[in-house]
Amino acid sequence: MRSKQLWLTTSLLAVIVITTVLNNISVTATTPPRPITAAEARQRIEAHRALIDKRFKEMDTLFYAGNAVATLKAAFQKNNVSDRRETQNWGMNGLSSGWLDAKTFYNIHDKALRDSLTVIGRLATVKDSDLAYLDQSMKAWQTQEAELQRLFQEAVAVYTRYAINADKQDAIYADIEKRRTAAKERSLAEWQRVYEATKLEATERLKPVELEKKQIDEAYNKVWQNIKELSKKQLFTAINLSADEATSAGSLKADKDKYKSDEPIVVTFNNLPGNAKDWITIVKATAKADTYGEYYYTAGQQQGKQSFAALPEGKYEARLYYNWSAGGYTVQARYAFVVADPKEWRVIALETERYGLNDLENGKILKAVEKAAQKFLNKVDPKAGKLAENLPKVFSINQAVDVFITYACVNQVTDTILNTQVIKLDDKDSVHWWAEDAKGFGKRAMQDNRERVIKVRKPQVGCP
Repeated sequence: MRSKQLWLTTSLLAVIVITTVLNNISVTATTPPRPITAAEARQRIEAHRALIDKRFKEMDTLFYAGNAVATLKAAFQKNNVSDRRETQNWGMNGLSSGWLDAKTFYNIHDKALRDSLTVIGRLATVKDSDLAYLDQSMKAWQTQEAELQRLFQEAVAVYTRYAINADKQDAIYADIEKRRTAAKERSLAEWQRVYEATKLEATERLKPVELEKKQIDEAYNKVWQNIKELSKKQLFTAINLSADEATSAGSLKADKDKYKSDEPIVVTFNNLPGNAKDWITIVKATAKADTYGEYYYTAGQQQGKQSFAALPEGKYEARLYYNWSAGGYTVQARYAFVVADPKEWRVIALETERYGLNDLENGKILKAVEKAAQKFLNKVDPKAGKLAENLPKVFSINQAVDVFITYACVNQVTDTILNTQVIKLDDKDSVHWWAEDAKGFGKRAMQDNRERVIKVRKPQVGCP
């Protein structure tokens, strides 16, 4: 009897365990992942973009153009290092130039997120796995971006070491010179003795300083190589639609990602439901969903192209909506693009001054030279005459002068001047403008040198 009861008890427990396991399996198999609305997905992706933008601006504040020079000066001051004449060059051609290359790391990942926004704009819901991929990828991005920031701070430290090393050299030379000067005041013989003795001493004292500089050179090369390699890394790409999603979702695409302000915008649309009042519009990228600009109904077409008028410079989106007015302002698809005209630095004025007076006012200019000068500038930039209110008027005759070149940042499409910079040439470059007469000014070699100087001295920054 007890054996039978034990068997029944054991069987009942087995049934309970099996039932529980089956129930769990059933729940696991039949419960789908939580769908994420396109609006929620967009919010999460925009948060990632905001982080990239924040980190980008932090780096830009430290290492772009004049900011890089200021960063170096602050580091030198903190380490009680002299503000050396090399600081400007180290900042502009070292840190700032390296930062221009490093921007790629931020731009390619922001583009992957922007492309992901375009993808989810075609859907009502998004798979959790897609967003999980972006979330995990951004964690990896933050780790690598922190390393990039550390490398730039290491570069600042390397330049600081260069400055400290240079201060050591200067101190040695100053000490030797001080002792030689003191000896010279006593007697010529004493000066000769000290001079010979300090030559060998200077060599010995400089050896550890020169060895230290070689070590700094190695650190310099290593840090910039690491920055270069990290800047090219692409840690993730845009999410993709599944085959089912791709065939069922309406889509649109501009024929280019970047337009000039005189080009019409052409948008291609596909897989629309075919309502008479499905419609497409173009608005600023930051515009709310209920904003519209130039728009067109698709008249029941499920695919086709639509041309829009040219737009001013800016960031835009083409947006797709279904079945007005029943569909409301729910964006079904979007495509981001930019309108940006190419810019360039052009020379628009050349002027000279002698003894603080304009040559023309001083009565020393020959008409023939003035004519040769204007002819030269028009050759360098045929559009300069349209842009400049003050074309070159004055050039030196028979003596050296200061030469000033005015460059303008010009929109190549509209020919409008955005800003200007005036560059004063040093004597090494100014000599190509010194001439005794018009014939001398027009010599082929002098013309070639002037053209070379104008190209070389063109500003490197400040023309967006």
